[in-house]
Amino acid sequence: MDGRDRTLYRGDAEAVDRFDCARTGEGALFGMGIYLTDSREIALDYCLKSSGTVVFRDEEAPSPRALVAAYLSHIVTTETDWKERLEAVRRDWTARYYGQNMHALPDEERERAKADVNAGYRKAMRAEASAYLRRAKDVFRSRRGGLCVVRDTLGQFSLVRKDGGGFLSRFAVPAGYLGRTLHGDRPLPDDALAAVSALMRGVYGDGVADFRNADEVGMRFDDWVESYRRRGFRYAWTERRVGGRGENPSLDVVWNGTHAGISAFDRRDVQAALVASLRGLGYVGIAYDGGVRLAGTGPRGGGGHRHDAFVLWDDDAVNGFRTGVERVVRDDMEEGLELNLRAAAVGMRF
Repeated sequence: MDGRDRTLYRGDAEAVDRFDCARTGEGALFGMGIYLTDSREIALDYCLKSSGTVVFRDEEAPSPRALVAAYLSHIVTTETDWKERLEAVRRDWTARYYGQNMHALPDEERERAKADVNAGYRKAMRAEASAYLRRAKDVFRSRRGGLCVVRDTLGQFSLVRKDGGGFLSRFAVPAGYLGRTLHGDRPLPDDALAAVSALMRGVYGDGVADFRNADEVGMRFDDWVESYRRRGFRYAWTERRVGGRGENPSLDVVWNGTHAGISAFDRRDVQAALVASLRGLGYVGIAYDGGVRLAGTGPRGGGGHRHDAFVLWDDDAVNGFRTGVERVVRDDMEEGLELNLRAAAVGMRF
């Protein structure tokens, strides 16, 4: 290993014997590669991204108490015959007092009939609700020993299985190696820009029908780049100012900020061709600013947890950099669940 090492992390729901670029998930930000981060917290979040680990998530829940209340409501509506009982009670009250022809009544009488039915319906359901809440609590308690509440880096709460967890891999990557990455959030060097330009022309021909900026539509790729160099432009996708005047666009601007880039680089064959071209220029992967694309998206006004992220392409090198793996279980917010359970009925809506 050359130079000083930098510690990076990766979180997976399952144990991985050997990392493989070809197994990159669909929709990865910069396509195929092995994604690493310098943030242990971010990597721990990825340990939980498995349906077998996360039991329940409510992105809008502002507290563990609200999350448990939402889970109890979820149990009632999905694991009991609650919805069927709602309709049965409504039908019963309607048939008992107004028969099946309430809608044939005169307007004023029909509205009065609806009010009477709804009042009776609410009264009946209040009697039913306590029984269903008891059943929901019983279901929750039966799972209580294996559940905990976890708060992720976006501030969102999830109920997870304590025996689910995941696997956190640690890597010692030479700083010199990371210095050979192409930074996806900075202006593209001319050699990388030429490679991207060639790929775009290969996909779309000499003209690109859907590259656009704030002023023009249907520009050729090279004209679009020259326009950006002269005066900067706005993201076609988000319409926010990026980059600077007189600079090459970044890979993120081309890839994720234009319709043509998204369409082209969504294809695995184009991704593979880009990796081959950039590796031929001496690049080993892509570095990018993690968390900046999530800024302001948290449900309670939070944003992305900023971190340095990397997409590396050499499977053998990355596997050689791994220095250890640990089994992790997230139970850092278990305290107070019983109190949350007793108070959760306050947040339930029947």
